[in-house]
Amino acid sequence: MCGKIVGYNAMTLRANALGVVPMAAHAILLRIFFFFGTFADSISQAAQTYFPAILYGTSNSHKPISEQNGTSVLEISDNDSPNSAPNTVIIQATPTFDPEKSLSKVKESCTSVITAAEDRDDSSVLATTDLVNQKGEELVTSSSSFTTLSTADKILETTSLTERTKTKTREASLTRNKAFRILLRRLLVVSSVISTINTLFSIGLVRRMGMVFTTDLQITNCMRSQSVWLGLSLFLHSFVLTLEGTLIAKRDVAFLARSYLIFLPLLIIRLHYFCPAFPGVWQTLFAFQLARLIQFAMRMLMTKR
Repeated sequence: MCGKIVGYNAMTLRANALGVVPMAAHAILLRIFFFFGTFADSISQAAQTYFPAILYGTSNSHKPISEQNGTSVLEISDNDSPNSAPNTVIIQATPTFDPEKSLSKVKESCTSVITAAEDRDDSSVLATTDLVNQKGEELVTSSSSFTTLSTADKILETTSLTERTKTKTREASLTRNKAFRILLRRLLVVSSVISTINTLFSIGLVRRMGMVFTTDLQITNCMRSQSVWLGLSLFLHSFVLTLEGTLIAKRDVAFLARSYLIFLPLLIIRLHYFCPAFPGVWQTLFAFQLARLIQFAMRMLMTKR
């Protein structure tokens, strides 16, 4: 916005330096340009409003539902598409069994029993305790095997879930790209209609109803001489603002800043050194609009979205 204001102010300063009649004609023409340009601004605002939801959607959310007796239940909602219902996945984590810890407790109990049996010289208790130790070691071995198998199953399940998530992400990306192209095509169609109407009405207004703005014939004749450049600038204006609003929605603000940093000095140099008469002011505006349109269109094609 600041870049465009600087450009319009540079045009006004140059028109003021060319005399009273060009200054007055330029003031009226610029007001007409701003009036019809308001309709093109609405397309830019529509692009900035609707494109972010299509391009980025909303971020994933992981909300805990409950946690009871060491068991956690999570709900994972994926809202990549703004029009789709959230997909919910319930993940339940159960407490894990530690066989080494259990065997340690068994051995502690057996040690105390063995100590008491040795004091009483009870051979039956000693034999039973040895059997308990043997069975405990077998239990630990089987539990370890079970834990290993359970871990492998979890790894396979996680891998499968990851693949499904990647597939869903690719499908969502294709859907977003398709919706982006459809909306951009519609905005460009609306822009073409607005551009045609703005061009015809602005040229007709300046050429046939110039006396509505002023009764000075010199000023009205000066306005008529620039009506074509006014209409051509308005014709490009809708397309320029549509692409500019799309780039803003795509968060490509750095490119827009670099673009204005390049073209504004060129515009000022053109007005100051290569604009000896009033027609050059509006020819410069048309060239400024055309250069922005080409650069923004090339940027859209390069980003392939």
